[in-house]
Amino acid sequence: MSLAPNQSYYADFQMDARIQPGSSAGANFTFNGTPVIGTGTGVSNTGSAVAVSGMSGNAIVTTGATGGTLSVNVTSSPQASLFSSPAVSVYKIA
Repeated sequence: MSLAPNQSYYADFQMDARIQPGSSAGANFTFNGTPVIGTGTGVSNTGSAVAVSGMSGNAIVTTGATGGTLSVNVTSSPQASLFSSPAVSVYKIA
């Protein structure tokens, strides 16, 4: 999502992760490719069956003079996880 210069935004994300046994999944916001501190969420599956877990995060992002791009970054290790039902909301607050 493109964010305008010199603004503040409240942003949140929610999604489901289908995690393979012995694996973990994570998600966080990035702004212009840099992780947004405090938005990371993660879960590990130590069981023997596939697990489904909800993941969410939120942040207030203040842009600089050039604005930028807000993205949701997902990770999975060592096996791939299936991420589904993503929802992202962004509200301009100033």
